[in-house]
Amino acid sequence: MENSRLRKKKRREGDLMAKWRACRNCKALTTDNKCPICGSDDLTYNWEGIVAIIDPLRSQLAKMLGHDKVGMYALRVW
Repeated sequence: MENSRLRKKKRREGDLMAKWRACRNCKALTTDNKCPICGSDDLTYNWEGIVAIIDPLRSQLAKMLGHDKVGMYALRVW
């Protein structure tokens, strides 16, 4: 019974993430047809990994990844 609930939860989470697309230019995640960060329309469903940048000025991870704006980003885009 527990296994069945876990599979349903994973399926729901997968369905939600399936609607997100990543910008090939800046790796920002969006559900729109245009990137909210750079304005590009070169988007793909082929991405993996997520990082949320909340405070890009103080975030070491944002600096390491080269993101200077608040947003959700994919770690890998192809």
